[in-house]
Amino acid sequence: MTAMFAGVVGLLLGTGFAILAVLVGWFLVTMLRLAPGELVLSPAGIQHRALVHTQFAPWRDVYQVSAERVNTPLLVVKANMSDGTRMRRYTGRFGTLESRLLPFVAVRPYWLAGDPVAVYHALAFYHSRPDLQPELGTEAALDRIAAGRAVASR
Repeated sequence: MTAMFAGVVGLLLGTGFAILAVLVGWFLVTMLRLAPGELVLSPAGIQHRALVHTQFAPWRDVYQVSAERVNTPLLVVKANMSDGTRMRRYTGRFGTLESRLLPFVAVRPYWLAGDPVAVYHALAFYHSRPDLQPELGTEAALDRIAAGRAVASR
């Protein structure tokens, strides 16, 4: 009787560990497939590819750009949902802090390849200057950001 009970417990534990290993593997493959991530400012809006989701927020829906702290520093672009908003969660409800803040665009500064302060200023500048948003994706925008002239007025 004890041998049979030990066999059933062993089978259940083995099955549980196998299921857990498959779930963790699936999550890691999803993250590695989307890594290193991306934040693109375009004349149409903001495209963000994070580790477990992708999203697009049109400029017309953005109402605030801020630097916040939610257990870790974050650049947050607050935007309303509209027919132009696109989001895809590759892991469903499982995810990172950034995916829990959707529909806001939330980016951890340490994931950025460039200077997070320059990224914040560029986001805030182009949000506050819709007349200059068409220059995004051109050399003029790169020159403005590199020269430090993409700073929103307070």
